[in-house]
Formats: sequence, C-alpha cells, structure tokens
Amino acid sequence: MSNGYVPLPPAIAVFDADEKKESVFVQLFRGYDYDLRFFRRPLDLRTARSIDDVEGIAMFLRPKITSKLLHELPRLKVISIMSSGFDNVDLDACKSRNVSVCNAPDFCINSVAGY
Repeated sequence: MSNGYVPLPPAIAVFDADEKKESVFVQLFRGYDYDLRFFRRPLDLRTARSIDDVEGIAMFLRPKITSKLLHELPRLKVISIMSSGFDNVDLDACKSRNVSVCNAPDFCINSVAGY
C-alpha cells in the first residue's frame, strides 16, 4: 500500500561550471536519478541560502567552506573539490556535521610537473 509519497532525487549543486564541465557532469550522471544544478559562479552564503536542500556540492574554484556556510546547508552530506587541496574547508565543522570531504589529489599533476 502506498501513501502517495514519491521521494525527490538527491540534489547536487556544481559550482564554477562552464558549459564543458556541465556537459561532463551530465554524461557522468546519465542513467542515475539526481537533481543536478549548475552555477557559473562560486559558492557563497547568498547562494547557499537558495540551495538549502542539496545533499552534495562540487566545486572547481576554492571558496571558503566555513561553519557559517555549512549552517545554511542542513542536508549536505558530501563536498567534492575538483582540485588537489582542501585547506579552504573547515574540516572540523564538516566532521561535526558528518559531511564527507573529498578532493582530486592528482588534479593537474602533469601541468604542475611541466611548469
């Protein structure tokens, strides 16, 4: 017996995504039930307030992820940073809220080695 409730797909917000990056995400998530939302700008407090239902965020630039910003994202479960470091993230605040943080440790490794 169903009560008519249909759960919404998990929402993922992707920041600093140009058309090429957006296309890659759409291809990667094809066939999966996610609500992908793309933003051309970096994540900030104002934007966070408008996406308080997201469970995941992916970022290409490195805005500060503070306790105050996390407070605006009550359903957040994971932060994915598309770069090698995560010193811009308050890891203690993430840990206290059970938010996982991952990065891309080999991001641009060939470019940096060639420089």
